[in-house]
Amino acid sequence: MEQTVSMQNVSKHYDGFSLKDVSLTIPRGYITGLVGPNGSGKTTLIKLIMNLIHADSGAIRVFGKSYTGNEREIKANIGFVYDEPGFYQDETVKGMKDIVAPFYDTWDERQFEQYRERFQLPLRKKIKKLSKGMKMKFSLALALSHNADFIVMDEPTSGLDPIFRRELTELLSDIMQNENKTILFSTHITAELDRIADFITYINNGEIVFSREKDDIIESFALVKGPNAVLKKALKDKLAGFRQTEVGFEGVTDQMDEVEAQFGDQLVIEKPSMEDIMFYYSGRET
Repeated sequence: MEQTVSMQNVSKHYDGFSLKDVSLTIPRGYITGLVGPNGSGKTTLIKLIMNLIHADSGAIRVFGKSYTGNEREIKANIGFVYDEPGFYQDETVKGMKDIVAPFYDTWDERQFEQYRERFQLPLRKKIKKLSKGMKMKFSLALALSHNADFIVMDEPTSGLDPIFRRELTELLSDIMQNENKTILFSTHITAELDRIADFITYINNGEIVFSREKDDIIESFALVKGPNAVLKKALKDKLAGFRQTEVGFEGVTDQMDEVEAQFGDQLVIEKPSMEDIMFYYSGRET
């Protein structure tokens, strides 16, 4: 499978936080969801992929190339959507577009107009007068109007209403009709990825917990419920994480066959959601 991004043993250290020895591939032609709790390292990982910060160790290749000597070529083929776009607030939508467009040799004015009309973006309105949702739509229109093959989205729906979040996932599904496109979608709202993601990378505390096909993840995990009397060490060792109350416990396991064989008649075993897996796999035991 051809890779859009390859990271090998990448580390980045800050005071109080470290991204630790990350090895990760993002396959071409698919949507990869990057999920994890706030502060888990999602934005640091994206900044490394974008070469906005430099790794302390390890190797990163995008489109099969390192950034050394190839940065302009690589970034010209990436559309980047931030949670908080860095626009000039006193510029109008048209003025900001006119600033951005010349940076891309492949800028497509007709495509921008199509997105502007679809998103109902007012050309003469100043950026500072736009709602957060409209700023995000403008950022999307810019990112999608220069025929980029790799779209990187860092928490693009944070704080936005459910209608726009659904509209965005439908738009991304439309984009993926072109099999050469790749999307990396960072979010902590896992319901969005349930609908559109092909692969899921889960990061927690600066480490990649797993990076697999979404359907494989859902099939490999089980949601387990039962009375506290069953929750002995033999079962705890087979749970990726669990929550215990006075009346019982709930958790997830990726050892479904063993759990069912040993404890099946004492437990309720169900299919989990991505949110269930993310919550319990974060290592919480409460």
